[in-house]
Amino acid sequence: MKKITILSSLVGVLLFSGCSVGDLFIDQVAVHNSLVDTMDAVLRAEENFYDEYWALEDNADTTAFEAAFSEFETAVGELDTFFMETKFASGQMVFKEDYEANYKPFIDDYVEYAKEFTDAVATSGYTYESMEPYFEELDEFTVDFVDVHNTLIGTINTQSDYATSGQSY
Repeated sequence: MKKITILSSLVGVLLFSGCSVGDLFIDQVAVHNSLVDTMDAVLRAEENFYDEYWALEDNADTTAFEAAFSEFETAVGELDTFFMETKFASGQMVFKEDYEANYKPFIDDYVEYAKEFTDAVATSGYTYESMEPYFEELDEFTVDFVDVHNTLIGTINTQSDYATSGQSY
């Protein structure tokens, strides 16, 4: 009888706390905070890439620019790995859905185009004439990145604002 009472108490606690059994072992706060940290790393790397892009001059050393792109590409890869390898709680699946539907397709295109630009700079050096065809689209990616990034961050922040109504944050 004692075992049945303890078991029913445990089930009652789980039900009333808003936890689902599948989410029981997921540290939702750690997942949220790690995701924010990883997203911040992408943002900082993209900002550094953009700053180095604007610092380019005709026939100047492009090493810092190439390194900035490499850091950006790495940060994007780490974010993708985070989404692939992390177990999200059921209430956090909106993060993954938004990432896969909107953020990932955009960021993959951005990194691919930035790589093409970076490779062109690395092979033929930076000259305005040879790089000018890339400027408009690269600048458009940069502006759109802010919107796409902020949209995913908004989804993450909005979900965490409502987490107290049933999630264990």
